[in-house]
Amino acid sequence: MRIRMRQYTQAVLVLFVIASTSLIFQNCGGYQPADLSEHSSMMLEPLCTGASCQSTPEAILLSIGNAEPERLIPSDLAFDVGGYCDPAGYPQHRIYFQITGPTPTQIQAIDNGCDELGRFRIRVALPSNYNHSATHVLMVALRGVDAGGQEVDNPLGLNKRQLNIVTNMPQ
Repeated sequence: MRIRMRQYTQAVLVLFVIASTSLIFQNCGGYQPADLSEHSSMMLEPLCTGASCQSTPEAILLSIGNAEPERLIPSDLAFDVGGYCDPAGYPQHRIYFQITGPTPTQIQAIDNGCDELGRFRIRVALPSNYNHSATHVLMVALRGVDAGGQEVDNPLGLNKRQLNIVTNMPQ
């Protein structure tokens, strides 16, 4: 009789714990997908543009979203790099990039490469004589361009990033 009472008590306790946990985590509201229309408060605010914006060199920012290092295979002729950029209210901006290492490339520039949500994407072509057995570095920099055409860097260096490039060689 005692064994049966103990089993009954344990069963009641287990059921109570399960019932109370299910009530605690119950969501009373229905699911509604987020409203991402242009009138929604969920939309990301656009980058500051126009005469009302303050152009601040310290606010020019660039970050790369690719995994470190960028891994290639020997047959790759190019790769994509993307991330976040903020030209800090400058009327124009440029993204510069260059591969350095045993087979460097020329510096290339993209005018106004940051989109309205603060993202960028560049396609990096490898030179025809690219040495896949060596490690290279991709240097990327964002510069603001003021109304007079003068390029401006972030004095703290937060507008410059580098990404190591390695090739996975077949075994």
